[in-house]
Amino acid sequence: MRKSLLFATYIISSVLVVFMAVQSSQANGDTVKRTLEITYDNKAKQIISLDQPSGNVSSMIFTGLQGATFTPVSQPSALTKGWDDFNQPLSFGQVSWSVLEGQNSNNLEVTYYLSGAMANHEFTVGVHMFNPTNATAKPNISSFGGRAIGGDGVINRDGKTAYAIPFDFGSLRTNANGDGNTQFKLSIPPGNYNLQFTVRIGGMNTCVPSQGAYGGCSIVYRSGNKFGERLENIVIR
Repeated sequence: MRKSLLFATYIISSVLVVFMAVQSSQANGDTVKRTLEITYDNKAKQIISLDQPSGNVSSMIFTGLQGATFTPVSQPSALTKGWDDFNQPLSFGQVSWSVLEGQNSNNLEVTYYLSGAMANHEFTVGVHMFNPTNATAKPNISSFGGRAIGGDGVINRDGKTAYAIPFDFGSLRTNANGDGNTQFKLSIPPGNYNLQFTVRIGGMNTCVPSQGAYGGCSIVYRSGNKFGERLENIVIR
């Protein structure tokens, strides 16, 4: 069996992404298995299996200028541990979102993926909104699909202070291996939204802010970095 290893490194919008393609071949040249491994700068990893024979893939092209900034129509975002509980297991987490242009309703599609998380468990997924220019100022947001759970205000998490407005979308259930995914199509008013995707430890409707931030409200996985840092920017026209 012959193995080949290819590396490519790109910096897109200040996010370091390392692509590693691994190809295993039989002596007769028929491809048995190929994978694409992506390592983000926050150390989150994604491994994608490429099952088709290499003869069906003529090229792989990655576009983007080093240091470029842009507002994407769609974007995958890594989920990593935090803000409240860093002790929950997680092998891989990701949120993929797409703005469905030209639609006034169901115009944002969001898909959450977890692998190697707590087994046979119900989590709650959603977002927290932030003001990107003044961390402690209230974001100019009135709605964002899902359920506004209240409890917004200036709070401290993960050693950072910011004004956050939370919205919960619904549940994500894992199987016996701790794997699960869920998808939502949300009706979002036109606007410019800056946020972090979040996963709560409790099931849907178990978060009651008046009873404290922990328990069902604890955030165990989030996109971006620390609380209020490296926000997703979603533009709805």
